[in-house]
Amino acid sequence: MEEENLDFLRRSPLFAGFTDEQFQILLPLALVQEYGAGDVIIREGDPGDRFFIMIDGVLDIVKETEDGASHILASLQEEGDFFGEMSIVDIQPRSATVKAREKSRVIVFTNMALVELFDSYPEALSIVALNIARVLSQRLRTVDEALASLSG
Repeated sequence: MEEENLDFLRRSPLFAGFTDEQFQILLPLALVQEYGAGDVIIREGDPGDRFFIMIDGVLDIVKETEDGASHILASLQEEGDFFGEMSIVDIQPRSATVKAREKSRVIVFTNMALVELFDSYPEALSIVALNIARVLSQRLRTVDEALASLSG
């Protein structure tokens, strides 16, 4: 299973640019967790103390409105999709709830565990931050395009 997790992490865009040495430190920090349909993985408003990479399953990102209604903002269905990554960048509470729509497996990294990697390899923090910025930029472009199509 460890070799399977290493191959999985090597394919993740979040760790593109990591060296073999960095992956060897990262691998023991990876915790695999399973969730059943309907399980809440993270809840809006909770502290952001870990982030996740999806191995398999379907996850819904849900936002509650002031009137108590829930709206699915996005569904994660692709191996390697990640969420909760903003907790690495800022210390704000979770901005949305993530629920498993069906049985799902994720790799979890606690922020505290990553400090070990970043202490040993400060450049790893730069790599992860740049990769997060790239993904957030792609997500923002997608939202911009969707908004433009609604207004035009």
